[in-house]
Amino acid sequence: MFKGLKEIHCVKTLLTTVCLSVILVSFTWGQAQPAATPEQLGYLRYVLTTLANPMFDQRFIKAQEEPLIIASWELNVQEAASFRAAVQSMSVVFQDVQQRRRAIVAGKTTLSPNDQAAIVALNGQLEGTVTTLANQILNSVRPEIAARLRRASEIVANATNKTGVN
Repeated sequence: MFKGLKEIHCVKTLLTTVCLSVILVSFTWGQAQPAATPEQLGYLRYVLTTLANPMFDQRFIKAQEEPLIIASWELNVQEAASFRAAVQSMSVVFQDVQQRRRAIVAGKTTLSPNDQAAIVALNGQLEGTVTTLANQILNSVRPEIAARLRRASEIVANATNKTGVN
């Protein structure tokens, strides 16, 4: 009987440790990441607009998403679902902005100041969506994955700055 009580105590201790670990991990994941820097926004803008662009063959995009994004970023199932939701949101906004741009310029050889202002506003809407979704992605992944994404964006930014590519 004493051996049974000792085993029960060990199981209770183990369960308490596991529960505290889960709470700690949940708390850590729940902490907001710092806002994306301009370099990080540039990198995530490229990723989001490439995957959300309706001009690209979506079968090709889907075939590349798993090995190039999900696997290389080492996203777990929850993070991958959040990333895909961000791409889907970007796709909806991207298509809406493109449609509205086409409507503004349709049949015109020159744009009025109002038309130009409307296009600038659409660009601002697209940029605001990119900023929101980039930060959402960084906040929906584990801190080590967010750090890896931030580092990758800095490497790309440094490389493009050295070569003069924008």
